[in-house]
Amino acid sequence: MPASPEDVQRAVAPGFGDAVAVDGKVPIFVIGDSNGDRSQDLMVVVRPVGTRLPDINDELANWIIQNSRLAYVPPRSKSVIIFPPTPKPQKVQAGEPLLAVIHGFGAAGWRNPIARQAYLLRQAAGRSLQVAEPSEKLRQDFGRFPSPRQVIAENLGGTRGVLYWTGAAYAWHVAQ
Repeated sequence: MPASPEDVQRAVAPGFGDAVAVDGKVPIFVIGDSNGDRSQDLMVVVRPVGTRLPDINDELANWIIQNSRLAYVPPRSKSVIIFPPTPKPQKVQAGEPLLAVIHGFGAAGWRNPIARQAYLLRQAAGRSLQVAEPSEKLRQDFGRFPSPRQVIAENLGGTRGVLYWTGAAYAWHVAQ
């Protein structure tokens, strides 16, 4: 069954409460299996509610804030990898567009009331979201994915690329 704007609004509230608001009267969203668990995930553009910034940025919040452009993806060409220092926690800014990701659970996916694994992705909220299969270039750069999954194709600041789940974070990959 296709998702309605009301379905999307209802799905955002359990995971994020009133800390974020779906951006616009007609939500910009896509549905696909971004983390390869065979359950449908919801990706929707949201904005932080200004008065809730302290709650959004609280280290004990029920979501993870990430900047997909800063995600570390180890180079495939090296046999020994020295990981960079752990980056400082990301902080959401007032009015900043965000891509909210709700990982689905079970057959009901993102509609499942217990689907609570949620992310707020900074610098990742485009206006032309599409679900796609990983490109050959992404497979070459990242390697084989451990399970079939989809990526989120979009245009960010005039650059085409995809957001994909590394198993630990969402990363941005520029389309070639």
